[in-house]
Amino acid sequence: MDIDQLKAAKLKLRSEMRRKRDSLPETYRENASLEVAEHIINWLRQRNKSSNSLTVMAYLATRSELDISRVMEWCWNNDINVTVPLTNPKEKTMKLYELDSWEQLRPGAYQILEPDPLLAKPFQFSPHIIFVPGISFDLQGGRMGYGGGYYDRFAEELDRLNQATSRSSDYSRADLASDWLGICYEQQLVKNLPIEQHDITMNAIVTERGIYNIS
Repeated sequence: MDIDQLKAAKLKLRSEMRRKRDSLPETYRENASLEVAEHIINWLRQRNKSSNSLTVMAYLATRSELDISRVMEWCWNNDINVTVPLTNPKEKTMKLYELDSWEQLRPGAYQILEPDPLLAKPFQFSPHIIFVPGISFDLQGGRMGYGGGYYDRFAEELDRLNQATSRSSDYSRADLASDWLGICYEQQLVKNLPIEQHDITMNAIVTERGIYNIS
């Protein structure tokens, strides 16, 4: 498959999967969000036992995305740092801010809630765990986003940050690498996604049915 065919396949699948997700009944989406939150919280409980201080990167759900706000509140109540991205639509990049409460948010690009830079503090390190929404995922860790490339550029920025940090510390880049967890409905899973070289790969996928670890 050449690059033009790959882009056409991604465009077609992105449209199909968006329609499929949007067609899910509201009650199903609400229940699925609760189930996904429970899976993530149980996973975080185990992860938190082996770490002194965890930082997660969350997202603020929009449209028919799975809502992980319950996970964020659980993190606040269990001394886990929560960060969320502020997007720059012109450069299609993201910058992280620490979030301590819902009051630190404001409507941002695409009318998605984002951190208010006047109220939230910048976070300039790699989060331990990154929760990633998407249009579709596969069980090889592939992700299809919305086409803007925000998370791909963010992953590249984190890699540069980790590379610089490893040169001035006792930590390797592997030690500093984040765990990427794709968040989606079971209906968004496909056998194989049309993936390009720059597309990020997940370490695990979380759906309402459970957590799929990627080997």
